[in-house]
Amino acid sequence: MIRSRAGQAEGHRAQRAPWSRSDCARVVSPAGAAALAVGALFLAGLGIANLYPLSLALTLGLLGALADRRGLATGFALEPVLIGGGAVLLWAGLRTVRSAVRPRATGPSGGSGESGG
Repeated sequence: MIRSRAGQAEGHRAQRAPWSRSDCARVVSPAGAAALAVGALFLAGLGIANLYPLSLALTLGLLGALADRRGLATGFALEPVLIGGGAVLLWAGLRTVRSAVRPRATGPSGGSGESGG
């Protein structure tokens, strides 16, 4: 059975998703400008740049308070525990990202539908 291009187009329109590629392009096209993208990256960096020094200052303050109350040896003993906890959290986060990105096998790689046997 041969279908004309018009028939294919009509069938395509009937099965059209609620959004199309052209709709997405209209939304994303303003962000395509390099200057706007660099400006947005700069603003995001300004917002995130304060987190590292703030978290470092809070951690050192807590370790200093612990060393003042319990002794210097306790403060230094807790430091490797905190580093290990951070490493475990980093490992768990990377593992979660890898499992979300990894494609799942759906069947034989031949694609012909035949089982290899």
